[in-house]
Amino acid sequence: MREGFFDMSRTAVRNLTMSALLAALTRCGAGMAVLNAVAEAKTAGNEDKIEKLKAELEEADAQLLHANEEISDLNKQLKNKPIDVQAAAVLDKLPEEIEKELAELRQLKQNRQIEKYSDCFKVLVADFRQLLTSLAEIEQADPAAGEKYKHATLELISQMSAKL
Repeated sequence: MREGFFDMSRTAVRNLTMSALLAALTRCGAGMAVLNAVAEAKTAGNEDKIEKLKAELEEADAQLLHANEEISDLNKQLKNKPIDVQAAAVLDKLPEEIEKELAELRQLKQNRQIEKYSDCFKVLVADFRQLLTSLAEIEQADPAAGEKYKHATLELISQMSAKL
């Protein structure tokens, strides 16, 4: 609301009639003290006070123009030279304590993998023993079937060996 009033040139402000001045002050939301002072000066016919208020208004307008010019200059400077944001320093090497912690975590992970392998190997050995026991029982009961299952077991071992 104030921009419209303060954007007027100083010549336009000087040429305002009293009613236009009151209307402009009302539109821009000027304080009641200024409005009352202008109204009192108008009703009293006090031309000196009216001129004094006009001078104050012109000075305020000049200050505003100066401030707007400064803002414009600063905006131009900002557009011409953007704000420099320094990037955070990139670490080429991790601190020693972090490297130690990572090594411990890797070792822990490796230990877990070794434990998992060990468990699987134990299960495989136990199951293979059971398989051999079952194969021996089949061979005793039916040697031909035992030979057939023995051949199947050798084929499985061969395939497993090939995958290693």
